Amino acid sequence: MFGVFLKPRATFEDIARRPTWILPTVLLSVLALGLSLLFIQKVDLASYLRNQADQNTKFAQLPQDRQDETLHSRVVFGALLTWLNVLVPGLLIGVVACFYWLAINAASGAGLRYATVAGWWRTG
Repeated sequence: MFGVFLKPRATFEDIARRPTWILPTVLLSVLALGLSLLFIQKVDLASYLRNQADQNTKFAQLPQDRQDETLHSRVVFGALLTWLNVLVPGLLIGVVACFYWLAINAASGAGLRYATVAGWWRTG
């Protein structure tokens, strides 16, 4: 990753010889994990959601136990979404590679394997 800035020519030649997405995906996932941990530590999601709900007149008309139940489920769902951010880089790369794999094979009839398009195997 640092080679892009320190030795760009050699780095991009190496990428062209053997494209891979595993290291960047792992780095993005670690970064997402760090940001998720920071978010969970620094943000009081329950208070934020309570403030947002207080601005909703329909929510204010609900009984207190129903309000508490709704807020609890939203806090749990919000925390789950925060942790799912770790999986997003890999899933996004996999979906984009699948799109290109289908497009290349449909347009040219190349018969490429998904692993080749995704950069898992050396092609040459």
